Amino acid sequence: MNEKMLNQLLVNAIRTGDVELQADDTVVDGLLKQSCPDVPVIAKKHAKEKFRVRLQDAAIASAKQLVNPQTMSFGRFLEAVRQKANLTRLDVGVRLQKSDEYVQRLERGDLNPVELPTRELADVVELLRVVVTAVAEMIMVSGETMNTKQTIRASARSQGGFRNDARGEDVERALDAFARKQRSRGCSKASRNRLKPASLVCGKS
Repeated sequence: MNEKMLNQLLVNAIRTGDVELQADDTVVDGLLKQSCPDVPVIAKKHAKEKFRVRLQDAAIASAKQLVNPQTMSFGRFLEAVRQKANLTRLDVGVRLQKSDEYVQRLERGDLNPVELPTRELADVVELLRVVVTAVAEMIMVSGETMNTKQTIRASARSQGGFRNDARGEDVERALDAFARKQRSRGCSKASRNRLKPASLVCGKS
C-alpha cells in the first residue's frame, strides 16, 4: 500500500464516519482488513502505524483550535492539546521517542524548554505544528512561571511543605495558575507605571 492509497483510505473513512479521529486499534484493524485483505502482514503493520499517526495528527490539529496558547506555558499547552486530542502521555512519548515520564515532566514544567536539546524541542514543535512566534511566547511564559514556582517551593520547604516530587498533578496545576496570576499582576503593575509621570514612578515631588 503506497502513501496515496493510505491517504485516500483515511480520508474516505473519516468522511463517511467509519473512523473517528480517536479510533482504536480494533477499528483500524477492521478497516485495513476490509479494504485490503490480501496485503501481507508486515505491510499491514506498517500501514497501521502510518494510519495511527495520521489519526493522531488530525486529532491534534482539531484540538489546537480549542486551546488558546496565550499566557500558557509550553508544557501546559502540550498537556491541553494532548488531552483534547484524547491522547495519552504514552502516545505522545512514542511520537517523540521518549517515555511517558518525560512527557509528564515536560507538561508540569519540570523540564525547561529553553534547556532542552534543540532536536528535542524541535520534535515537540513539529508534533504540535506551532508557529515560531507562539513558541517563543510560551517559552517566555514557561521561564517566568518556573522562576515563580521555584520561589514558592523554596518558601514552602522552609515551612515544611511537600517536596517537588511528592506533589500531585492538581497541586502542580494550582501552582502554575498562581504563577500565571502573579505574572499577570506584575505585567499590569508595569503597564500602570509606564503610564505614570516619571516623577511619580521615581517618588519625586
